[in-house]
Amino acid sequence: LSRSDILITGDTGPLHVACAMKTPLIGLYGRVPPSVSGPRPICERNQVIHDETMASITVAEVFERFEKMQQVAVSAT
Repeated sequence: LSRSDILITGDTGPLHVACAMKTPLIGLYGRVPPSVSGPRPICERNQVIHDETMASITVAEVFERFEKMQQVAVSAT
């Protein structure tokens, strides 16, 4: 996880480990809202995508968020 540029994962153990390691991440949340078990803090480094069903989260939506996070990372260097 420490070698990852950005982790994309569901609400699972690796999400919380990455958050603790300060690895940028995109957390995918279905029925359980990120306010219950999401990464802290939710910020530029820790992004979440939430929809009532995981199936409603599209690849395009995730990729768009990923590209925005990459642009922020590049502009910071």
